[in-house]
This record gives sequence, structure tokens and C-alpha cells, in this order.
Amino acid sequence: MPKKWILKGGVGWFSQRPSPDESDPSFGNPDIDAERSIHYSVGTEWRFNDALNLDVVGFYKDLYNLIGAPAPASDNTLDPASTGRALSNDGQGRSYGLEFLLRHEPSNHFFGWLSYTLMRSERLNLETGDYRVFDFDQTHVFTILGQYKFNARWELGARFRWVTGLPQTPYVGSIYNSDADVYEPISTKKNSARLPSFQQLDIRVDRNWRFDTWTFASYFEIQNLYNYENVEGYQYDFDFKNKRPVTGLPIIPSLGLKGHF
Repeated sequence: MPKKWILKGGVGWFSQRPSPDESDPSFGNPDIDAERSIHYSVGTEWRFNDALNLDVVGFYKDLYNLIGAPAPASDNTLDPASTGRALSNDGQGRSYGLEFLLRHEPSNHFFGWLSYTLMRSERLNLETGDYRVFDFDQTHVFTILGQYKFNARWELGARFRWVTGLPQTPYVGSIYNSDADVYEPISTKKNSARLPSFQQLDIRVDRNWRFDTWTFASYFEIQNLYNYENVEGYQYDFDFKNKRPVTGLPIIPSLGLKGHF
């Protein structure tokens, strides 16, 4: 019988090199440095029995040296002869939250898990000194997944996901630019709104055949089973007065075949 209660924690230092376009002399800044972060985590794991356990972890990420436009008072400028973008490593940010994972270890017939993450991701506004919500912040992330094996031939699996919509900067009107003959949008506070939440249910059925010298397997899968229209963005009219949602992929059935010799 394993230990029922485990306390754990960790600290890590990470770096990520600039993308090719960010360090390219023609499109970025060749002197740009890597982005860096320090991750902290502490948590506990509770084992109810040999198959079922609960994992709870709190985390904090300190992000610095982030690549972006230079701060207003920064002296990090490109060579005047360069045609690249003015990029610097002035950016700072932070992410923090809690993760919950209830997991059923693989057994003769079933495995699966239920996970939930409560998180906040922010970036420092270099002009005001205040933090704002990051472009890809997702406050709530919920997933439930399971697969049941009826026998050596048939298996059934399903996954459901629900995620908070990404932040958006809405437009509240526009100004007509007569020189360019276009309407220029007027935006509100950056990332002050969000897209509708994302949700999707996928199911999959597997069938296996075993022969003397080889096996044959097939599966039938349906993604987005109830054909939910997840909004991925908005398309605005030419004058930015009206908008229409741009939705993701519809219901997608697929069939797969595979043989092993």
C-alpha cells in the first residue's frame, strides 16, 4: 500500500530563445536576448486507494526579460541604419494559480481524470507600471476524460473541455481617415472584454481484431459531438459599427484503420 499523503514542491529557472523573426536583422533586433522565468510550485497528493488519487498544486511564475516594444524611457534602440523592429527585453509578467487533478490510474477496464485550473496571467504595462491581463489568459480550465474497456475487442472513450474565453480589446466606434479613405477603429481599454467560453465534447469507439500472426484495429471518433459554435474572434464591418462572430471547427467525424504484423 503506497503512502496516502505526499508533500511536494519545486523551483525552476527557464529561458527561451527569440524566434527567428525577432532576432532577424531585417525583421527584428539581432541583439535581442532570451526570455527568462522562474517557476515556483508547492502542493500535495492524497491517495484514496491504489487506483484513485487527488493532486493539488499551487504555482507562481515570475517572467522577465520578455521581448516586446521598448519602455518609453528605455535607451535600447536599434541602429538607425537597421530596417528591423524596435524590440527590447523590457517586458515583465507573472502567472499564478491552483491546479486540481483527480485521477483514476489505469486498471483492467477503466482509466481517466478530472482536472481544473484556476489561473491568472498578467503583463506589466511599461507606461503606467500597472499589470494587465495577458492576451492568452484563461481563468478557468476544466477537463474530464475517461476510457472504458469492455473486453479485448471494444473500448469507449470520451473527453469534455470547458475553458474561459480569451481576452479581447473591443472597438467602440471609428474615425474616418479621408487621406487613406478608411475607417480607423477606436478601442477601449486593452483586454477589457472576453470571448465566450470554449466547450467541446469528443467521443471515440475502438474495435480490435486479433489473429494468429497479426492484429487489426479500427476506431470511429466524433469531435465536437453536439456541434457547438465556439467563437474564436470577431469580424467587423468596414466602419467598425457591427461585428460578426468567427467560429471554430464544426462537428468532425473520422474513421481510422490500423494493422500490426
